[in-house]
Amino acid sequence: MIWRIFKSPFREYILIAAVALILGLEFISGFFNNLLLSVAFLGALPTFWSALVALKKRRITIDTFNAFAMAASFFAGEARSSAFIALMINFASLLDWHTIARSKKAMEELLKLRPQKAMREKNGLTEEITIDQIKVGDVLVVETGSRVPADGKVVFGEADVNEASVTGESQPRKKIVGDHVFASTLSESGVLKIIVDKAGKDSTLERMVALMKEAAQNKSRQEKYADRFAVIFLPVVAAAGLLTYFFTRNLSMVIALFLVACADDMAVAIPLATTAA
Repeated sequence: MIWRIFKSPFREYILIAAVALILGLEFISGFFNNLLLSVAFLGALPTFWSALVALKKRRITIDTFNAFAMAASFFAGEARSSAFIALMINFASLLDWHTIARSKKAMEELLKLRPQKAMREKNGLTEEITIDQIKVGDVLVVETGSRVPADGKVVFGEADVNEASVTGESQPRKKIVGDHVFASTLSESGVLKIIVDKAGKDSTLERMVALMKEAAQNKSRQEKYADRFAVIFLPVVAAAGLLTYFFTRNLSMVIALFLVACADDMAVAIPLATTAA
């Protein structure tokens, strides 16, 4: 649908392609200069909006800094500079989207490991139940080739259990009576009976997914640090710009100072480091 082009990652892909096409013409003057400024402005709209929201809350963020630099480049008519900053900001957005998409996929893969059925032993009989019916205190039977339905303690049997889904360790571990097992781990050989001590959202698997969701939704410590950096650095740059204009009376030098001090490199560095991690 047409509205999808205004959302990540389509918005960033379109902007990057448009800027690359215009720069490739190598006639950045007249009409093409204005066209490049227009494309850069469209690409910077999310940054301007984020900066405006932050200002309404009386906060200075890294987006405030970048919006300040973009405004300076537009005011000076620096098409190449504004396009470069817009590209950097959109590359940062693209990296953010990529990281969130990979996290979402990882969560989906984790949840796929959760079995949908379990074998519960009750009054000497074994019955098949759904995962939602499991309660703390239930005794579950885990056969060879089956995944553990919930966190629990082994009360009978022994088995080699692959815990890679939880710990990342692919080497199976021998589980005997008294040992603890985690939901989603795989019994490669042997039969276990476990008594459930954590089920549903309290299980290790569900808590891992919840932590991943929380991490994706909240700002990282590095992003918060970048915002604190902007609070200090933006007034310093503004003061330096005023001093530069006072001594030189050259507005171009002031604009150049603002462009050099622009925090777009930090805006890219943080999501790039997060993506690599």
